[in-house]
Amino acid sequence: MCAGLSDRAKYYPGGTRISFMAEIKHTICGMCAVRCPISVHVENGKPTWVEGNTNDAAMGHSLCAKG
Repeated sequence: MCAGLSDRAKYYPGGTRISFMAEIKHTICGMCAVRCPISVHVENGKPTWVEGNTNDAAMGHSLCAKG
Protein backbone atom coordinates (compact mmCIF):
# COMPACT_ATOMS: atom_id res chain seq x y z
CA MET A 1 0.00 0.00 0.00
CA CYS A 2 1.28 3.46 -0.87
CA ALA A 3 2.26 5.75 1.95
CA GLY A 4 -0.35 8.43 2.57
CA LEU A 5 -3.09 6.60 0.66
CA SER A 6 -5.54 7.38 3.46
CA ASP A 7 -5.01 11.08 2.66
CA ARG A 8 -6.48 10.41 -0.79
CA ALA A 9 -9.51 8.47 0.41
CA LYS A 10 -12.90 9.32 1.82
CA TYR A 11 -15.06 7.23 4.10
CA TYR A 12 -18.78 6.61 3.74
CA PRO A 13 -21.17 5.49 6.51
CA GLY A 14 -20.44 1.94 7.55
CA GLY A 15 -16.70 2.42 7.15
CA THR A 16 -16.56 1.95 3.36
CA ARG A 17 -13.31 3.47 2.07
CA ILE A 18 -13.29 5.05 -1.39
CA SER A 19 -9.91 5.97 -2.90
CA PHE A 20 -9.48 9.14 -4.92
CA MET A 21 -7.04 7.10 -7.01
CA ALA A 22 -9.93 5.08 -8.47
CA GLU A 23 -10.89 5.54 -12.09
CA ILE A 24 -14.52 6.61 -12.52
CA LYS A 25 -16.57 5.08 -15.33
CA HIS A 26 -19.97 6.54 -16.26
CA THR A 27 -22.66 4.10 -17.38
CA ILE A 28 -26.30 3.20 -16.67
CA CYS A 29 -27.79 0.81 -14.14
CA GLY A 30 -29.56 -2.22 -15.62
CA MET A 31 -31.53 -3.29 -12.54
CA CYS A 32 -34.87 -1.94 -13.83
CA ALA A 33 -36.47 0.00 -16.69
CA VAL A 34 -35.55 3.43 -15.27
CA ARG A 35 -31.89 3.06 -16.31
CA CYS A 36 -30.42 5.45 -13.74
CA PRO A 37 -27.11 7.05 -14.76
CA ILE A 38 -24.35 5.84 -12.44
CA SER A 39 -20.68 6.47 -11.70
CA VAL A 40 -18.66 3.32 -11.00
CA HIS A 41 -15.34 3.67 -9.13
CA VAL A 42 -12.85 1.11 -10.46
CA GLU A 43 -9.56 0.10 -8.83
CA ASN A 44 -7.29 -2.61 -10.24
CA GLY A 45 -9.98 -3.50 -12.79
CA LYS A 46 -12.66 -4.16 -10.15
CA PRO A 47 -15.64 -1.99 -9.18
CA THR A 48 -15.28 -0.64 -5.64
CA TRP A 49 -18.19 1.81 -5.35
CA VAL A 50 -21.35 2.73 -7.29
CA GLU A 51 -23.16 6.05 -6.92
CA GLY A 52 -25.52 8.26 -8.86
CA ASN A 53 -23.90 10.28 -11.66
CA THR A 54 -23.71 13.91 -10.52
CA ASN A 55 -23.33 15.08 -14.13
CA ASP A 56 -26.86 13.98 -15.02
CA ALA A 57 -29.36 16.85 -14.92
CA ALA A 58 -32.50 14.67 -14.78
CA MET A 59 -31.62 12.34 -11.89
CA GLY A 60 -28.93 14.38 -10.13
CA HIS A 61 -26.90 12.30 -7.68
CA SER A 62 -29.73 9.92 -6.81
CA LEU A 63 -30.51 6.30 -7.65
CA CYS A 64 -33.80 4.45 -7.44
CA ALA A 65 -34.38 1.93 -4.62
CA LYS A 66 -33.07 -0.97 -6.72
CA GLY A 67 -29.77 0.75 -7.55
